[in-house]
Amino acid sequence: MTFSFGFQLDDDNQGVTTNTTTIDTNVDESLHPWTDIKVEDLISQLPPLLSYSSVDIPHSSITPIARRDLFDARFQLIDADEDQAIISGDSDLIPGKYEGGLKTWECSVDLVQHLHQCQYDFREKKLLEIGCGTSLPSLYAYRSMLEQSGPKNAVIHFQDYNLQTIQLVTFPNIFLTWYITQFNKGPEGEIEINETIIEQFKQHLRDVNIELRFSYGAWKAINEHYDYIFTSETVYRTASIPTLVELIESSTHKDTITLIASKSVYFGVGGGVREFSDYVTSKGHSVDLAWSSKGSGVVRHILSFKL
Repeated sequence: MTFSFGFQLDDDNQGVTTNTTTIDTNVDESLHPWTDIKVEDLISQLPPLLSYSSVDIPHSSITPIARRDLFDARFQLIDADEDQAIISGDSDLIPGKYEGGLKTWECSVDLVQHLHQCQYDFREKKLLEIGCGTSLPSLYAYRSMLEQSGPKNAVIHFQDYNLQTIQLVTFPNIFLTWYITQFNKGPEGEIEINETIIEQFKQHLRDVNIELRFSYGAWKAINEHYDYIFTSETVYRTASIPTLVELIESSTHKDTITLIASKSVYFGVGGGVREFSDYVTSKGHSVDLAWSSKGSGVVRHILSFKL
């Protein structure tokens, strides 16, 4: 069975998913366990050429955020003879198999706008993005640190269900953010990857003292506290909300800023803001509304979670 709900990829709209997306429920949900992956392993997966364009952040002065072109990531999947369900894009979400991470989801753009308005300082902080995908919020945080002088002394932890997502878009997007900021490149183009550039990137991370961490697989309690936790469009299924909250609980201290960007409802699959809020309050935690969209269509929200 395939359900539809209110947002879809529009390849002509900067690859931002906004209208109608499909979810394939005919799949055996044997979940991959949470697994960490080293930066060196991700560097080894970079292709010789990266094609990129940029996502505009509407109604703001934010410089567009570069990310790898979707077609470029899919070509690499084809070359690697990966799962055709992921390559074809016929289903944007396949529970337990592919959670839509190759695409940029609308609420992640909302979250970037919100972070910019709040003017958070990410230096000397630890940040976790859950279900990161193309990872616009963390890319914004990373770039904002690069634009400030001196050591950053920061940790950014990127988590997604799919290893392919981290290999094909998350890490390449981080690399692109560094490269474009470092060399003042334009909002779209191609980058040739060679050993010289890779060594410059590694040296940059050492110089500014930014630790990049990566994990993939099913959510679980990790018992490590972060100063910022971000997640976008991860509450679309009611069944996944308890494990998401368990992960957030285990990663939060009393001063953690935890932001959840979501549509009010995801038709056909049961999740949404109300379901998430009800579960959080049933656990004795608080959730506040930080922002809501205006206008027609499905309303989008940003929620703030507190223990």
